[in-house]
Parts: sequence; structure tokens; C-alpha cells
Amino acid sequence: MLEIPKLNITFKQGDDDILNMTFRYDDGTEVDFSKIKRIDMHGKVGKTVVFKLSSTTSDIEVISVDTKTIRVKVPHTLTEKAAWKKCDYDIQVVEEDQGIRTICEGHICIDPDVTFIPNVKK
Repeated sequence: MLEIPKLNITFKQGDDDILNMTFRYDDGTEVDFSKIKRIDMHGKVGKTVVFKLSSTTSDIEVISVDTKTIRVKVPHTLTEKAAWKKCDYDIQVVEEDQGIRTICEGHICIDPDVTFIPNVKK
């Protein structure tokens, strides 16, 4: 059984971030994501969804050489002009047998940016 870890994350406002995450069962063995159909991460403030990341849009992927690690790519656009400073989130997987499982939850805070560089990606 996987105990759902509570991981609190802080992002620097306007930065591109990558989270490499591994999870362990109660017995210490790592969770293998090779048979996962999709992975989704949503953030909410109250009942309002403030962001969605998904393996269906390549924001989240299982690292192919290590099927026990997922990579979450957080683009700078997610926090750059965000009106929220703290949100709740969770990460859910859909397994091959169509079962849905929450593998992580917590909150995300945005650390305010000091230097703002506009239009870098254009």
C-alpha cells in the first residue's frame, strides 16, 4: 500500500522548474510507473482550479530509463502572472486497469520574484 505523502512545494515566481519525484510503498520498495496510462496534477484555490498539468500534454512524464521516477515540468507561465500565492494540489495516476490513485498531495506556494524579465520566450 502507498501512503499518500504530503509534499509542500515552493516555486520562485516566473521560473521554469522541473520536479523529479519517486515514491515508496510502506515496505520501502519504489513505485513503478511503467504501467501508468496517464498522470495529472491540478492546483486549486478553494474550488477554483488555477492550473492543470498532465502527461497527456507532456507536462508530466515517466522517465523512460527509470520507470520509478516521474518528471513534472512547471513552465514559468504557470506562476509568472499568477493571482494566487498558495494553492492546494494533488497528483493522480490512471493505471492500466483504469484504477485511479492519488500518489501525492499538499500545497504550493509562490515565492515573489524580484527581477522580472518580460518576453524572454518570444
